[in-house]
Amino acid sequence: MELTILIVTYDRPRELRATLDALIGHVRYSGLLHWHIADDGTPGNYLPELQRDYPGLPFTYTVTQRQGWGANVNKALQYPRMTDLIFLCEDDYVS
Repeated sequence: MELTILIVTYDRPRELRATLDALIGHVRYSGLLHWHIADDGTPGNYLPELQRDYPGLPFTYTVTQRQGWGANVNKALQYPRMTDLIFLCEDDYVS
């Protein structure tokens, strides 16, 4: 079964990278993994840079324009490649 790791973020690129690093280091799943970032309109154009910095992690993303957590997540869940099984976390769940 395919699994999407959905990370919700807004304007915390350092925390997002730490979350990605933690998930990459700790997630073990024998099925196919998809990665998706739901961004609520972070200023600048950091997502293509993030893709360059993580070349082995082909992720997709959706962007809302400061519409809030619910609209951001709802848009991500409507993404065409979203799988039936989803692990959702925010970008600041790093210990």
